Amino acid sequence: MKKSKTKRTDEQKNSMVRTRRNAEILAEAKSYFVEKGIEHSTMEDIAVRVGVTRQTLYRYYKSKEDLALAVEIEVLHALLGRLNDLFSASAGLTVPLMETIFDEAVVQFIEEYEEELRYTAIFDTYFLQYSHESYIEQMKETLRSYPNSFSSLISKEQKRGTISSSLDPLLTGEMISHSMLSLCQRVLLRREALRAEYGIDPIVLVPLQLKIFIRGLATPD
Repeated sequence: MKKSKTKRTDEQKNSMVRTRRNAEILAEAKSYFVEKGIEHSTMEDIAVRVGVTRQTLYRYYKSKEDLALAVEIEVLHALLGRLNDLFSASAGLTVPLMETIFDEAVVQFIEEYEEELRYTAIFDTYFLQYSHESYIEQMKETLRSYPNSFSSLISKEQKRGTISSSLDPLLTGEMISHSMLSLCQRVLLRREALRAEYGIDPIVLVPLQLKIFIRGLATPD
């Protein structure tokens, strides 16, 4: 009985160590990929950054692409979870109150998740096509965990009669979310250059974009 209990304890400790080490790998890989780009990074680079041997890293991930995908999935969990919280709080509010939230919370969101948003741009550029069918399935499973925040908001507002019922909530929500992500990626990747060119912090363009979308949508039948 003691041996069985000791074995379970050892397994639990090993599992905790593995979970903690995996979190360290993902965090360091994300930072390194953002700094150097996925294309110019190697598994050896990541192993050195984490402080493990290359052999140890390969026990967690079979390739750089597997690791990059795992980072993207973790990033999506963070971003989509936060957006769900943000836009759930907006449901039922008047348009002016929504715009107030966008002015404050969206800028805060971008600054808080700058590294994650920059990573999505690097990931999208590297993975123009997925090399494995399993990658597509993993991404689908991740996205299924988070109903589109904008689509949910549009559906709720259509029931209240504040948004036209002729709009497809799913397609409209996807259009808004992809537009927002694309703009976030651009203003973060070229923030200083755009600031110099236009004389403004380009981050302010993101809440403005959302306000334009909301005003356009807030037209009942």
